[in-house]
Amino acid sequence: MNTRKRRIAYFGVGPIATGPYGDGIPPLVELLRRLTDVYDITVYSLLQVDKSKVPNGIKVKTSVLNPSSLKIKMIILVSRFYLDHLFRPFDLLQGLAAYPSGWTAAKLGKLFHLPSIAVFHAGEVMEIPELGLGDILNKKLKRNIKWVCEHTDSLIVLSKFQYEGLEKNFHLGQGAKIIPFGVDTDSFRFFEKSLEPPYYFLHVAYCHPVKGQEMLLKTFKKIKRKKNVKLLILGDNHIDGETERLVELLNLKEDVELLGSYPNQELLQFYHKAHFLLHTSKYESQGISIMEAMATGTVVCSTNVGIVAELSSEVCISVNDTESELLASKIMDVMDDEKRYKSMQLNARNWVVKHNINATVSKYREMYDELLTNG
Repeated sequence: MNTRKRRIAYFGVGPIATGPYGDGIPPLVELLRRLTDVYDITVYSLLQVDKSKVPNGIKVKTSVLNPSSLKIKMIILVSRFYLDHLFRPFDLLQGLAAYPSGWTAAKLGKLFHLPSIAVFHAGEVMEIPELGLGDILNKKLKRNIKWVCEHTDSLIVLSKFQYEGLEKNFHLGQGAKIIPFGVDTDSFRFFEKSLEPPYYFLHVAYCHPVKGQEMLLKTFKKIKRKKNVKLLILGDNHIDGETERLVELLNLKEDVELLGSYPNQELLQFYHKAHFLLHTSKYESQGISIMEAMATGTVVCSTNVGIVAELSSEVCISVNDTESELLASKIMDVMDDEKRYKSMQLNARNWVVKHNINATVSKYREMYDELLTNG
């Protein structure tokens, strides 16, 4: 009986053991770790990795020479893949993001007659002309994304919001599977808290125009005029950056703390302290911090992007990204209704448990087994 694990090659910019704390993309790292129970996994990373942060069972290959050119890095990675495939053939290829990783996986799949998967988890359907942001604003990138959509064997998106963006821009034929990155609901534990002042708000994101920190602070200031509130901001580049400038401009220094970034495993303490997550991004493919907040009992107040766009008012508070006044009003309504607040906490937790890391692993295994059987 052949018990060989089927071999899967993952291509990505820096999905695992990268970043200041070696967290990579935390829910993806946990997904790959759990999949190693069944599959033999090798990750080909364009970025250098912290080898001490690579989970047991996962092999990671990088560009040994680490040139500055992205194209040369990918050529080196493909060469490493070819040598590995020559001696121990792979059964399935997967790219994380459309370009260059998804494009590379699909090209190699055609060359070696292997099934390929592309997971769109970045800015593939982002379109914010006023900020000059979005892959589809770049004609070459848009062509490459379209090619991946048409030639990969299975296309994965993280939310209905993202799926609708693909449908609008690329008119998908066979469509895409919607599989969000589930969080580990055993690690991100639910915490019951009293809804009483001071009310703590939490924001978890790096400083960038797409993350909507101007709307964040203006919304918070509107609430501050009527309520006793505090705001904790976690993430890179806020201190001595645009966020700190806005905090000073809006005279919020006494009520806003810029705390810098933390390892993912240390975020739980902040979710448990906060009553609300305030997330005012202009675009998200999903929104990992939203899932983490929902898991821990921190009520989400957000713009209608990513996973939030498909959630009801029984689960979270949401508005369009121009409706700061409305967002503040909706939040204060919930502040004044503890019964509703408690109900939203439980509804959100139940939703996240249904779509947690176990559900993600199950869906990926089902997809892999189907492709491997048919391939």
